[in-house]
Amino acid sequence: MAMSGSVTYALRVRGESMKTPDGKPSYANGNIIYVDPDQEGVSGNRIITRLDDRCEATFKQLVEEDGKRLLQALNPD
Repeated sequence: MAMSGSVTYALRVRGESMKTPDGKPSYANGNIIYVDPDQEGVSGNRIITRLDDRCEATFKQLVEEDGKRLLQALNPD
């Protein structure tokens, strides 16, 4: 796996929101993901972002619709 940023880090996935029923792409509870903060998030990318009202981050897919940026779970449940 190629990492281009100088400050790439790893995070452990918590919860089932990014686990898909068909398994592709899927990120199960406990999986480790690698994050390159130097990469810009564009629609369709999976991103990490900090929640303003909490001291934690969330891992979701970035979706842009009608000029709005939304965070979407991969798990339809």
